[in-house]
Amino acid sequence: MAEPGEQLPEEVLALIFRHLPLRDRAAAARVCRAWAAAATCSVVWRDTTIR
Repeated sequence: MAEPGEQLPEEVLALIFRHLPLRDRAAAARVCRAWAAAATCSVVWRDTTIR
């Protein structure tokens, strides 16, 4: 069975992750290496404001 991140390109995962709340982005980054790479892309954090 393929890893979860191997089924979707990193760019697609990043676009999905950018819509998640911060806590969920952190959880997604712990799923596998591919998801961690996607979750740390600048696209994911571009419009994020941390207070």
